Amino acid sequence: MSWLSKIFKKEKEECTLPQLLDKTKSKIKLKEEDISQKIKGYGEELRRGLEKLKSELERLESAQLRNKNIEPRLKTFMTGNRDNYLRQLRLFCSRIKEITNEEPEKLLEDFNSQFKAMTTSSARSFYVLQEFFRDETRGVSKAIGDIEKTIQEVKRESKDKELLELNELESKIETYYNFQKRQREYKEYIQNSRE
Repeated sequence: MSWLSKIFKKEKEECTLPQLLDKTKSKIKLKEEDISQKIKGYGEELRRGLEKLKSELERLESAQLRNKNIEPRLKTFMTGNRDNYLRQLRLFCSRIKEITNEEPEKLLEDFNSQFKAMTTSSARSFYVLQEFFRDETRGVSKAIGDIEKTIQEVKRESKDKELLELNELESKIETYYNFQKRQREYKEYIQNSRE
C-alpha cells in the first residue's frame, strides 16, 4: 500500500469510508483537470507541428533539381512521385488537423490509422524522392517525427499511472463501502425478522 501513501502524501487523519471516497474522487477530478490541460497544450503543439510540416512540404514542392541534366523520363518519374507524396501528406495534414480537438483515446486511434494510411500510400514516393531531394525529404521526415513525438506524449499523459491507481482505489473503496452497507442492511433485516 505504499502507492496509497504516495497518492495522499502526508494526509494521515481518521476518516470514514464516504469521506475517503470523496477525497479520492476530488483527487481524481484534480488529476483529470491537470491531464486535460496538458493534453490541450499538446493540441497546440500538434497544430504547430502541422504548420511546420506544411512549410517543409512547400519547401519540397519548390525545390529544384541539383542535376539539370537528367533524362526527361526520370524527370517525369520524379515529378509524378513528388506530386503523389505532396498530395498524400497534405491529405494527412488536413485529416490530423480535423482530429486535434478530439478526446485523447479517439485522437490516438484516429492518428494511428491516418499515420498508417499515409505511410502506406507514400512510402514508394518517399524513397524515390530521397534520390532527388535528400535534404528536403529529411526536413519532412523530421516534421513528421515531431508530430509523432507529440502524439506519444498525449498517449503517455492519457495513461497516467497515478490516475489509474486513483481510479482503482476509488473502485475498491466503493466496493468495500457497498459491501459494508449490504452487510448492515442484512443484519437489520435479520434483527427485524426475529422480532
